[in-house]
Amino acid sequence: MTSNVALPVPSDSTHTKARARARTEARPHILNLPYDIHIEIFSHVSWKTHVACMEVCTYWRQILTTPHARAKRFETDSEPRIHGIFKSVFMQRTSVLHIAYRNGGITSARFKKSIDYYDDSHYLNEDRVLWGLELWNPRHPILDDRLFFQGDVKDPMKESADFYQPSISGFKVDIEIEKRSHTLASTVGTWPWKKFPNVRSMTLGDCISLITTHVIGEESPAATVLDMELFSNGIDDLSFLTIRMRLWRKDSSRN
Repeated sequence: MTSNVALPVPSDSTHTKARARARTEARPHILNLPYDIHIEIFSHVSWKTHVACMEVCTYWRQILTTPHARAKRFETDSEPRIHGIFKSVFMQRTSVLHIAYRNGGITSARFKKSIDYYDDSHYLNEDRVLWGLELWNPRHPILDDRLFFQGDVKDPMKESADFYQPSISGFKVDIEIEKRSHTLASTVGTWPWKKFPNVRSMTLGDCISLITTHVIGEESPAATVLDMELFSNGIDDLSFLTIRMRLWRKDSSRN
């Protein structure tokens, strides 16, 4: 990392106390590392590791919510750059995001292993660490990441001028509907971006809420209890942000 880049150093009394304790110890402590070294280290691990590391201490959480750290959580093979949580994964076993909907609202969003694969040995360590981690309540800071990268590639502190070149057309949600482990139907819904004027500033939390609201309205408007699994995907050939979901219906109107 070049030393001429001005980096915003978080100030936090918790971190100050932790560093003071570290200095009194005979052995070196990771919190004694300079801020820019932390940023450099975190730039070499995936967004999943970022999520787990945010739970370690306040200082790491502050570091990982700075623009320089957030910029590393976006994919480089799409334009505009999409957050890594929507990365396409076809052959690799990966975790899913389980969303619980109860009585008109989301009550939980947790990472878990997919029911399609029972052998844990096929999962990466960074996936297993996330299983059971609650993102929604209490709210995890990863949900405040933008859906699309906002900054300039060379300078994350500067907003990009060529955002949406080429443009993304909208959402395409591919839903597999199940009941008691038996597939009932599979539907595909598409919604153009013009329905969402704030898409440029949309966060991951906003996106999850939006998807859930539309799935409820389109597939189970009378539902009071629903469970959904959000799979990683990506941007398709028609410039739609494609999201694959598995939905369990539990509303009485569909029994």
